[in-house]
Amino acid sequence: MAREIVIIRFFPVKINHLFLQICRFLRKFLFGVRPLGARALKGALQRRLIASLRITQHMTTEAPNLLGMTKSQLEDFARSIGQPPFRGRQLFRWIYGQGVSDFQKMTDLGKAFRNELSGTARISLPTLVNTQWSNDGSTAKCLVECHDGQRIEAVWMDEEVRQTLCLSSQAGCGLGCTFCATGALGFGRNLTPDEIIGQVMIMESVVGRRPSNIVFMGMGEPLLNLDNLLQTLPILTAGDGFATSHRRITLSTCGLIPGIQRLAKENVKCKLAISLNATDQDTRVRLMPVARKYPLDALLNAVRDYARTTRYRVTFEYVLIAGENDSDDDALRLPRLLKGIPSKINLIILNPTDQPFQPPSPDQIHHFETLLRSHKIHVSFRKSRGADIAAACGQLAGKPR
Repeated sequence: MAREIVIIRFFPVKINHLFLQICRFLRKFLFGVRPLGARALKGALQRRLIASLRITQHMTTEAPNLLGMTKSQLEDFARSIGQPPFRGRQLFRWIYGQGVSDFQKMTDLGKAFRNELSGTARISLPTLVNTQWSNDGSTAKCLVECHDGQRIEAVWMDEEVRQTLCLSSQAGCGLGCTFCATGALGFGRNLTPDEIIGQVMIMESVVGRRPSNIVFMGMGEPLLNLDNLLQTLPILTAGDGFATSHRRITLSTCGLIPGIQRLAKENVKCKLAISLNATDQDTRVRLMPVARKYPLDALLNAVRDYARTTRYRVTFEYVLIAGENDSDDDALRLPRLLKGIPSKINLIILNPTDQPFQPPSPDQIHHFETLLRSHKIHVSFRKSRGADIAAACGQLAGKPR
């Protein structure tokens, strides 16, 4: 493309007589009878060539996917095809506010504009491969395939007071937590904004409603894909988008200190959950190898700074594993570790996977909880949902059960 334009731009100034006669003939054919000098004719021909090349480029390259674009990006797209910015805002409302992926159904757009969009853009979701519902009907798991064959899972949990959607941020996970099925897969790749938002739209179509809460606790480590994830937050929280309150969106991390620091520095409006799972460094390294790089003491200092900066209360997730982190000493150390951090502890009973770990007995779980509550700290239990379809915490592996 560039080579052809250069040829026109640097055509010899001394145009021979034959070429000039041809140009004068073409001016009448292409531009009407208005007289054009040689320089003006060259400019007109160049503009025609550039326009032709742009059309050819649209025909030979894949149309841009509008899914995952923010409002400002859609406004830029509208400008790029010669439309006013408000067209981008209309697209934003249709795609995210109404969940429409067919341009022809966007009825307040002119027919000519809808036809133009059909030829120059697309709204492409990942492919829904499989949907499973738990026996009690409270949980749905969607297996989704991306354009390159990578498979991810999203989970819907219907509770009495909330409807929570659990999203994946990566295909697989490279952190290798020893009790997690996703960690056993290894790392595939980061998900793009359209693949993250696509999970929301697919699940909405399956269950027929929008979630009240969104948690990034599915496959992958969210803070290792922070650039793409942050692009989705204004889409999820916009009033004319998915309209989810930022206080109802939670990012869960294994404890990546640089990511936590970035969330504080950029004052990202969402909640933070730390997957803690141990009260001493040695146990945490054994369960979560990432602790070698980000030791427990350094992690807790980073969380203190985060809470001080953002004024948000932090959730500490603690998966109870028999013989690993469920002793009386663990229950007594945990409140001391979290002293000075506005926080709550979310106890999670280990869900079965192929890993050689077991949950504690019901009596030991109750005893551990009682010891924690005796220190006047906020403790809650995350009820296991969807374990019968491998949709519970730590069970996602990118395949149906």
